[in-house]
Amino acid sequence: MKGIIYKYPIKITEEPTYLELPLDARFLSAIEQNNKIIAYVQQSIDLMHKAQYMVRIVGTGQVFDTYMWVFFATVKQGSFVWHLYWKRV
Repeated sequence: MKGIIYKYPIKITEEPTYLELPLDARFLSAIEQNNKIIAYVQQSIDLMHKAQYMVRIVGTGQVFDTYMWVFFATVKQGSFVWHLYWKRV
């Protein structure tokens, strides 16, 4: 099976960002680029079998419900440090 890595902008809000991705999507990392948070996802090129994913940004010291969320990156943006989590809906 052939794969590809795409990048997706993630909103810096308390609400999660929703992404429709192939079922085999694997969140690799995230960076700050041009004052935006970008998540890198490895995925197949099969676009027929998709699922809805949520990505959440949590600031250091912020309280949130960790149930079913999977950590995948920490990103520094100016004086802020963000922690990114994902889960399939």
